[in-house]
Amino acid sequence: SAPESISEDEADVSKQLNNALEELGSVKLKYKVLKEANKGLVHEKQSFEETISKLELQLEVSRRDGDSLLK
Repeated sequence: SAPESISEDEADVSKQLNNALEELGSVKLKYKVLKEANKGLVHEKQSFEETISKLELQLEVSRRDGDSLLK
């Protein structure tokens, strides 16, 4: 019965290894998806920052125009 228990253990280890590999694949896939999502967010953030800069510049110009009208 000793050889049987060894092959059972091997089968168990093999099953655990396969499960671990599947989990690793799943984690890698999630990481890839999150990495892509993060790229999109970084791009969006840059876009927002550019928009804010433009609006701040317009506000500055409007203030100067307003000041010159008051003089």
